[in-house]
Amino acid sequence: MKMLGLLFSGILFSSNTVTYASEVFYTEENTAKIETTTKITQEVYARVALDFANGILPDKNLSVTAMTPILNSENEILSYDCKLSENDVDYGYVIVDMSLDGDYISEFNLEKNVPDFYEQMIQNVDERTNENVNKDDIPESEQVLIETLPNEYSVVVEDTALTSSGKVMDADELEMYQEEVFDVIGESITTASQYGHTGDVMQNYPSDYSFQANHMLPYFISMTQGQSESAAGKYACAVTAMTIVADRYGLGQSWVPSNLKTTYNNLWSKSSTKETSRTVKNGKTIIYGGTPVNKIGPALVSLGKDKKVNLKYKDASNPSFTTIRNAISNKHDVIFSYFISSTKGHSVSVQGTWTGKKNNKNHDFIILADGWGMSARYINYTTKSNTVINKSMTEIWK
Repeated sequence: MKMLGLLFSGILFSSNTVTYASEVFYTEENTAKIETTTKITQEVYARVALDFANGILPDKNLSVTAMTPILNSENEILSYDCKLSENDVDYGYVIVDMSLDGDYISEFNLEKNVPDFYEQMIQNVDERTNENVNKDDIPESEQVLIETLPNEYSVVVEDTALTSSGKVMDADELEMYQEEVFDVIGESITTASQYGHTGDVMQNYPSDYSFQANHMLPYFISMTQGQSESAAGKYACAVTAMTIVADRYGLGQSWVPSNLKTTYNNLWSKSSTKETSRTVKNGKTIIYGGTPVNKIGPALVSLGKDKKVNLKYKDASNPSFTTIRNAISNKHDVIFSYFISSTKGHSVSVQGTWTGKKNNKNHDFIILADGWGMSARYINYTTKSNTVINKSMTEIWK
């Protein structure tokens, strides 16, 4: 199995520092509590994930049953994707990132029957490429995630790479993509050398996470990259986010293929989305595109006008969590974007917000309907968003 030369040129992991899915079983009973000063080991990552999950789902008897290492651009373990289960039933995942300042929970989804993040990525490689992928056929030493952008992860299987923002490329293209990202945002993604608050030990990490509040849109139907590729032969993350919003205002039914094709093509054109690459899947050409974020609002307003629906929008640069939460509370739609250029980045529809309290301090998450899968992603907006150089939101309402 070919691996990325840029990322994997050195030794990956030794067996005495990393265990993999078949060897992992961390429970409340057999995992040590974090003391005032604790040396960071894989068990510590599991303990943080387990404490967090138990605080959110106190009625469940959860265990961490798989852990996938996440590497940064310096080929260092930046974080872990921790799988949660109860009696062989999946209960999502928690990504624990020791580079974050103030809270190590990068993102999570603790819903029943949701696989861990790595498993979802492998399923998407299988569904969206010509590769016939089975996780069990991948050597455990190669079961890793790669953080290419904050909140964007990639997997490489054979010579095929897939990012969580929907980009499909070969391994060499992913290597060039990483180099391009690094040239733009540099040290912000090489966080192991940037943060000194963890180092080799964790200090005073509280385990008292508790749910405080959430705000959700009252009607929300997600859609996947596979749906747009099947119906329209195209995929652009911003167009998918706009199509989700259009469905909420009766401008197009995303679950009807013929209607989805028309809506997707209209929004593609109205938003000045440009082709960035193309591939062939199962004999069908798929076009990928990039969308200027300042065209998202005007495109939806224009589509609304065609359908005699009066939509309004406003853009906000580097929005605060309060701004996003207030928009959702007002039943307004939000498309959130983070990017390094006008066409390189990711845009997603926000379906809600979630707030938890730890150590008497609120920590805020935005709930994203990411276009590459149906399960939501709860992204830590208190700490993780601080590692994103450029971000914006488009608020839409009528």
